[in-house]
Amino acid sequence: MELPIGVIDLVVLLASIAVTIVVGLRLSGKNDSIEAYLLGGRDLPWWAILGSIVATETSTATVLSVPGHGYGVVGFRFLQLAIGYIVGRFLVIQLLLPRYFEGKLMSAYEILGYRFGDSSKRFASILFLVTRNLGDGLRLFLAATVLEKLAGWPLAWSAIAMGGITVLYTYFGGMRSVVWNDCIQFVIYMAGGIAAIFVIWSYLPNGWQTFYEFGLANNKFTLFDWSLSLDNPYTFWAGLIGGSVLSLGSHGTDQMMVQRYLSARSQKDAAKALWWSGWIVFAQFALFLFIGMLLHCFYSTIDSLPADTKPDQIFAHFLVNSFP
Repeated sequence: MELPIGVIDLVVLLASIAVTIVVGLRLSGKNDSIEAYLLGGRDLPWWAILGSIVATETSTATVLSVPGHGYGVVGFRFLQLAIGYIVGRFLVIQLLLPRYFEGKLMSAYEILGYRFGDSSKRFASILFLVTRNLGDGLRLFLAATVLEKLAGWPLAWSAIAMGGITVLYTYFGGMRSVVWNDCIQFVIYMAGGIAAIFVIWSYLPNGWQTFYEFGLANNKFTLFDWSLSLDNPYTFWAGLIGGSVLSLGSHGTDQMMVQRYLSARSQKDAAKALWWSGWIVFAQFALFLFIGMLLHCFYSTIDSLPADTKPDQIFAHFLVNSFP
């Protein structure tokens, strides 16, 4: 069977998978206690935690879906949500982070146990496990969809492969493996996004001039919408309030994030990682929205999409069919 990708691409894919597994196996020897396994011995550098925070909240859903927003009518107005993310992080740093560093906590839900008893702690922990599995199911599905297109495997086997690799390096390497693999994946997908911009750009006749005129004609560059309309989800106020509340939940109480803060060397390092992660997310949203805008220009002037292509399939379609 002929693969949709070339030999070099396949080698890169397999090499990246091998690196993630090797990192997990190499770090397994440092897990000599529960604290070392779950929190990396509370000795991880703030910049690595920053990379892990961003990579954790990004997932395949962001890489595929955000270009879809840039492709559509939303454009840069989607960044108003990221402004809310930054405000929400500031509130977490001021209100919640000090509580997590008052003692030697292992999870976000221990505070609930101290304040409201074990029943509250167990209920919150179970709720986290249920919602996290549902959310990660979607992320695994999207990642498997990409692998299905790249490798030509059935979707079920693609999902098993992606899930199996993740379980393997997490099981052996613990938190250290998760954080460092997150950093590796962050560098890979950001480099891939930047490369995609140059590739799409090279296809456009007259380059920047074509894109600039297209963007102006389709209102792509508008960042702020000060409207008070409740029917419009992409206003400054909706992004500010919605993004702030979402960040308070996802970055203030979710064990996936709190576990990373507790892996830092100090509260100051955890705050630094959390604060700057908001600005990095803003920048990467801008990057992938820009890709979506370029794709809109590309498919409007150079090529055309199949009629049944969904917004979160546009970037993957380009990668498989038009990327070198």
